[in-house]
Amino acid sequence: MWVTLIAMAVAASAATTGEPAGHRIGVRIGADGVHAFYDRETGAAFVPRGFSNVRPSKDLLPASPHANFTPGHFDLARDDAALAAMAGHGYNTVRVLISGAAAAEDGELSGEYMGNLAAYLGRVRVHDMQALLVMPIYVPSRHPPNAHPEMLAGANWLLLAEEAAAFREAFMRAFVAALRELGAPMDAVLAFDLSEWHFVENQPPFSLDPGAVVETIAGIYVIEDEDDAMRMMREGFAAFCNRMAAAVKSVSPDALVGIDLFPSRPFPGDPRFHDVTALLDSDLDYIGLQLYPHFTPERGAAGIAALFDAFGLPERPGKPLLMEEFGWLKRLGGLDEAEVELTAWIAAAERRGVRGWLLWTYDCAEQADSAFGEDFWLAVDGDGRLLRSLAPDRSETSSDGK
Repeated sequence: MWVTLIAMAVAASAATTGEPAGHRIGVRIGADGVHAFYDRETGAAFVPRGFSNVRPSKDLLPASPHANFTPGHFDLARDDAALAAMAGHGYNTVRVLISGAAAAEDGELSGEYMGNLAAYLGRVRVHDMQALLVMPIYVPSRHPPNAHPEMLAGANWLLLAEEAAAFREAFMRAFVAALRELGAPMDAVLAFDLSEWHFVENQPPFSLDPGAVVETIAGIYVIEDEDDAMRMMREGFAAFCNRMAAAVKSVSPDALVGIDLFPSRPFPGDPRFHDVTALLDSDLDYIGLQLYPHFTPERGAAGIAALFDAFGLPERPGKPLLMEEFGWLKRLGGLDEAEVELTAWIAAAERRGVRGWLLWTYDCAEQADSAFGEDFWLAVDGDGRLLRSLAPDRSETSSDGK
């Protein structure tokens, strides 16, 4: 059994009678010709605005530290208070990170973990919000072995190898099915998100000598030069995302599936790369962007323009764009400066067609620990300064945008 009776009891507050309701938020082309989210129940435009609600724990290192729903770490009372504060200020979306702990050591999904998540979604629904579920990249207890590490390695293997993609499909199907079996309110799930997927240029197959023959989920490639390698990357990236979207929709057909990416080659000498334009004709429903101000020395509109150039996105990408991560590091300046700069940053992003944003983070003071090294200004800092000043106009977050 993917879920247990104990897990069902834990999720009782989230349970509904009969089949869980369908997903409430969809995607369409707006009156301005730009793809955007909308509320299927009301027909109104839906602009996701809110926060990442993150709960890292050093106890879980070196594996994923994200402990939101991990048994022994889950704190529904704290989370419910956070949701109430967000909703009370007009925010409509919360972003949470799912960890590999969703799978138990025996390889089955953890009933207690999934029950915790279902209970959380029940509170999201009570507060009339939407939850963006960020799926884990790696699930240690369930991943198959790498059949050919000399040809595909590391992150490249996860994206391009058949055994890795097949595992990921099965995991995604089982995860969504478990939520439905628990009676979790699917109408409170904005989307299932593929976060921070990327390739690494100094590992196989990109580090192989010319003439290498590489088999991937998108076909067999003879890699003679960089053009061949980039074609393999682009086609493999799209094939992987299409398979993940199909896996989710095979269980929950009206679910949204998207991806969240940092800029390709984000820092000098960084071997990580991707090409988001390869996904513009994919089956994904939206593109999430990490648009942190510290990724560029420019500020305001110039900074947003620089990051859009780094992504290489066209003016109208054919999918909604979500500023899925952004925030202000304390080393960049004080809370006064953060308030001014983030307000300008949001305005500049929206002028470039971004249809929603999620600040990093709501109240994650744990991130300042040296183990994580991410000391951002929080929404709750300064007696909730950013929580109040960034609060959206309620008429803008859910308005008649037909």
